[in-house]
Amino acid sequence: MKIARKSHVSALVLSFFVLVQISNCYSQNFESILDDSSISWNIASGACDYITTDSIVIIGDTIIDENLYKILYKYNYFSNDTAGFIRENVETGQVWYREKTEDAQEYLIMNLMLEKDDVFNLHGWSSNVEIVVDTVYFDEYDRKIISFKQENIEICAFITSIKFIEGVGPTAGFFYQGVSNYGSIESALLCCSKNDELIFSNELFSYSCHVHETSINQEYLNLIVEVFPNPSSGIINIKFDNPDLSPVKFKLYSIIGHLIHAEIMSDDFLTVNIKTEGLYFYRLIKANEIIGQGKIQIKF
Repeated sequence: MKIARKSHVSALVLSFFVLVQISNCYSQNFESILDDSSISWNIASGACDYITTDSIVIIGDTIIDENLYKILYKYNYFSNDTAGFIRENVETGQVWYREKTEDAQEYLIMNLMLEKDDVFNLHGWSSNVEIVVDTVYFDEYDRKIISFKQENIEICAFITSIKFIEGVGPTAGFFYQGVSNYGSIESALLCCSKNDELIFSNELFSYSCHVHETSINQEYLNLIVEVFPNPSSGIINIKFDNPDLSPVKFKLYSIIGHLIHAEIMSDDFLTVNIKTEGLYFYRLIKANEIIGQGKIQIKF
């Protein structure tokens, strides 16, 4: 009898330990997308006639309806403006967004608790659409990702499905809810950075963090652009075809999408001195058309 009681007690202790471990596992929070003031996002939006890019950062906190929100600030070529408010629940991986107007509706823009075949609602000015979860998986950085079956992101020829990415956000950007037209969303997340480290870039846009023109004009497809050395210790040479010696704009962007250097030249060669280590993006523009773009790596 004593042996039986001891075995029974041991089994209870083991069961309690297992339950505690399971409880701890399920109580673990998701990685926050708002816990670091150095985080930033680049979001493209538009249609075939024009695509623009907004750089989004967090500039502070505010209380609305007794909820704590982060204030989003956007910068693009045309405006500096508050982009609305965002809050999250790290226990469920849910994120909500609301515009800056006083009577704005709050929309759920991400939910990491969804499972395969669960439904998520897209709200639009013309209709509401239900989209269905296709896959739930973890990437190489152990981030949970929710992917949907339907292709809802449509920016000209760029068409893809929405994904919810732990620690990053929805790949449709923050502003897609409430404005979709029959489930068609004209915005997409290009890049996300934390502490000046790129943690997400969009394959659909060739991993570029800036899209301001629709595409490279067909007449420029055969032009040759050489960037050397790349990687470089600071001095970068850029050589390109410019047979008529017409003006060409060179633009250099930081990893979070800020324009840090721009100049206009009328020849076919340019030397740029970059004094800070990191990853940069360049673009060559001729007659308002892109003739070349790519990445520059600086390592001291």
